[in-house]
Amino acid sequence: MKKTPPTKLMEADELSAEEKKELSSLQSEVKALSDTVAGLTNSKDVLKQAVTE
Repeated sequence: MKKTPPTKLMEADELSAEEKKELSSLQSEVKALSDTVAGLTNSKDVLKQAVTE
């Protein structure tokens, strides 16, 4: 059963080892998705420029 999240932000030292691992994993996933979005944005700009030329 999932724990309900606390209503206030937790300090990093209040997180369990499992929660820290999950947070790290989520941060990595967000970084990867951010890189993907940046790459797709660049590709869109290149295509848009090529079409207007």
